[in-house]
Amino acid sequence: MKPTRSLGGSAQRLGLLMDELKGLEQLVGKPEEKARVRRALAIAQRGEGEINTYRATLMSAPRDLAAMRDLRVPIVALSNRLREATEQVSGLIGIAGGAVASTGHDRQEPQDIAVAAERLAAETQRLSSMTLAVGKAIAQSRLIKLPTPPPPPPPQIQVIEQSPREKLMAFANQYALFFSNGTDYLKPGESAAVLDKLAELMRGNTILVRVVGYTDEKGGASRNSPLSQSRAERVRAELIGKGVAANRLVAIGRVDGANLSLAVGSDSPNRRVQFEIGFEGEAKVGSRTSNRLEGGRQAVGPL
Repeated sequence: MKPTRSLGGSAQRLGLLMDELKGLEQLVGKPEEKARVRRALAIAQRGEGEINTYRATLMSAPRDLAAMRDLRVPIVALSNRLREATEQVSGLIGIAGGAVASTGHDRQEPQDIAVAAERLAAETQRLSSMTLAVGKAIAQSRLIKLPTPPPPPPPQIQVIEQSPREKLMAFANQYALFFSNGTDYLKPGESAAVLDKLAELMRGNTILVRVVGYTDEKGGASRNSPLSQSRAERVRAELIGKGVAANRLVAIGRVDGANLSLAVGSDSPNRRVQFEIGFEGEAKVGSRTSNRLEGGRQAVGPL
């Protein structure tokens, strides 16, 4: 039966085409080119299986007119997919329209299964011819030694140096000192490294830094108010010992409104000293040292 023979030839041609498409994928180098070949290969692999199914259906009932009518539509659809596969392959070297130009008759949907099978065979041949032609063209182009253009110069990246104030603000947003009991650091080694870094950032400028102590809720306000102040004063004293001018540090104790956690006890992150960067001109408001109370909290440092 003619449709059966046409389908058998198409299936055989697609089976032979698999290795050609896999070889073509190895020839191309760009990811988008490999993606084109993979799409064409997937269509061909699926098409081979479909054709074998259609052929088996026709062979089992060679005179079943209803089966023939039912198979015409999927055969036409497969022909269209194979045309798409051909376009994927031809696009690798900019060939438009496939190996054979489409005619007006090609664009008309066949109404007879024999014509549909012949159209499928033609599209299979088109894909095979295009794959061989493109593979040959790419292989030959690699034999031509073209001079390699020099690489473009690297882009000029402008590095914007942070100002001393910006560096201190970044530090204050990142670091705090944590305490266990009283004025004992939770991690003394890490605290010493943080103080060294802050002292280094404060050299060479006149920026004011507030050293702000906090406690957790354990112990009550009568105990925590002086404790938060003592923690701030310890940190201020150590920074002074590292060479920071005393008039650039303000120690402030706070006991409420800034909890980091609901936890209390020696591991609570609420037991800490944070750093705030003073405003421009803040240190010049007053020059004398004050023990001023702010809402029940004592502040030590220049006004």
